[in-house]
Amino acid sequence: MPAGEIDLIQYWYPGLDSWTDLVAASQVPLDTEYYLTCWWLNLGAARARGHIDAAVIKPDGTRVPLEGITNQDREAEPNNGWGVGLSSFILDQPGSYQGELVLKMEEVAVVPAGSFQLASAWFPTGTTHWIAGWWDSRIEQWVNNVGEWQEIGYVLSFVDVPLSGWLSVAVYDINTGEVTIYPSEGSYGPFDVEDGALYRIDLLTGELTKIG
Repeated sequence: MPAGEIDLIQYWYPGLDSWTDLVAASQVPLDTEYYLTCWWLNLGAARARGHIDAAVIKPDGTRVPLEGITNQDREAEPNNGWGVGLSSFILDQPGSYQGELVLKMEEVAVVPAGSFQLASAWFPTGTTHWIAGWWDSRIEQWVNNVGEWQEIGYVLSFVDVPLSGWLSVAVYDINTGEVTIYPSEGSYGPFDVEDGALYRIDLLTGELTKIG
């Protein structure tokens, strides 16, 4: 099992200017809606996914489970982590509240990385630019690149990206200013590409064809 720890807990409730580190008991008005964020850190040597199981015990012993609302089950590289935002609860009883926070982690398989090129010969040079995004699961972000005109058409080069991912393309006509997104909703894929290969994307069907 991967190694990790919960290294910070923060709280907020209406009336506070910002999130505050939970380091000691504090006095909070009764019937306040209370929010917690639990920060975890990957202490292992491999990429890992973190999950926070959380609950609050009220003064009368009632246990209230809390759900992970934001950043639950996110992946992090070693020495990195996420803050999991938990569902709120009401401080509707006088007395002390206790928290139960358990971090569960699992190692994530390494995603092979490499480089590839993407081409389209559909657009005449000088009139249209296009931008393609490739989903990088390691950082959970789109990696964007702008096409450059070559003899085979507009070519984009993606370097040090996962060799499995999704594609989204924006076509920009510099004469009219019109932008068209392909596909109109979601993304194409998932695709598996070969390191160093050249592909052509059919923006109407989403078909990806190796051409070099």
